[in-house]
Amino acid sequence: MSNVYIAAATFGLLFVAWGFIAGDADFSADDAPDGASGGGLWALFSIRSLAFGALIFGVAGWLGLTGGWSPSTALTVATLLGAGTWVGVSALFRYLKQSESGEAPGDSLWMGAEGRLVLPFGIDGLGRVEFTDGGQLTELVARRAPDFAHVPSESFARCVIEQVVDGTALVSPLALPSPSDSVQ
Repeated sequence: MSNVYIAAATFGLLFVAWGFIAGDADFSADDAPDGASGGGLWALFSIRSLAFGALIFGVAGWLGLTGGWSPSTALTVATLLGAGTWVGVSALFRYLKQSESGEAPGDSLWMGAEGRLVLPFGIDGLGRVEFTDGGQLTELVARRAPDFAHVPSESFARCVIEQVVDGTALVSPLALPSPSDSVQ
């Protein structure tokens, strides 16, 4: 039985190491058979979940046998720990994927955010805008949106982020200036 534990631990270790070294080459439940959604029960059969479960099963069984446990006790403990790890890892990665916890906020999330110009537009056309994002004050380099290229900086005291291009916010004034406010 010792060989089974060593083989399971080796299989698990190889695939877990491959995931870390290869940057997690996405060997997950997205490879579900045609017509399957990749969630639910199919998530249990991802190579990642199996690898973690096999690693824990193999290590726990081998340690149990070398620690003097009876073969049946070692098998029971190894099976419970391996199955628990298998299901737990599957649930954890499914949760992380659904909640997008590991993703950085995208520029599109800031579109439509209301902010204020904290550094007026300079000769190069760049200024700085600050806004609240998820309760945190955030600043970005800003440029006037093309439709407001000739509107003075004072009109952007309160502004809206129309788009973010390469980290630069294109902003428009929150309150449209009257025709007498724009530069002729």
